Amino acid sequence: CDPSGKGGKPLSAANAQMRKMEMGLDDHWVIVTQDDDETGTPISLEREFYHGDFLHGAEFLRKIAAVALLQNHFPTLQLERKIYKKNWKIVSKIQCQTLVLNGLSTTDFHLAMVSGD
Repeated sequence: CDPSGKGGKPLSAANAQMRKMEMGLDDHWVIVTQDDDETGTPISLEREFYHGDFLHGAEFLRKIAAVALLQNHFPTLQLERKIYKKNWKIVSKIQCQTLVLNGLSTTDFHLAMVSGD
C-alpha cells in the first residue's frame, strides 16, 4: 500500500504541515506527532466537533463513515459526552491516520477536508 506515492513512507512533519495548509484545514485540526513536538514524526490528524445532542453527533459520524467508505480509508471515530468549560457537551472526534504507514498520507488530509467545519 502506497497511498502517498512516497515509496511506502509516511508524510514528514514539514510535508504534513504543508498539506494541512494546502487543504485549507483550520487550527482545530491538530497534527499529532510521535514525540509530542512539531518536529516529531506525524502519526495522526485529529479534530473534535461539538454537537447539540447525541443524535446529531451520531448523524454527523454516520456521514463521515459514508465518505470514509467511498474513499476506502477509515478513520477512528468517537462519540462521547464530556465536560467542556464546566458544562456537559456531546463531542465527536475524528482521528485520521494511515496504519500501514504508521503515520499520515495525503488521503488522511482529503478525508479531513471533506469532514467539514
